Amino acid sequence: MRTLTTHEKKNSSNGCNVAPYVPTPEEIRAECSEIQKSWSEEEMMRRQRVTRPTKFAKQVYRIHLDALDMESIS
Repeated sequence: MRTLTTHEKKNSSNGCNVAPYVPTPEEIRAECSEIQKSWSEEEMMRRQRVTRPTKFAKQVYRIHLDALDMESIS
């Protein structure tokens, strides 16, 4: 596995600047799969949880009124 530790260009052994390693989407998916293989069932379940608002979640509504409407409300 390669690790990118900086976004700056690095010097290779022959003194030339080389661009940092940027993995392809396929390489990222493959590495993620390898990492996920080591997860316990509990860890897998924890990471698959979807956060949903509870029945006590406050709902906020934004209403934009022009100046004339604001004066008529007061």
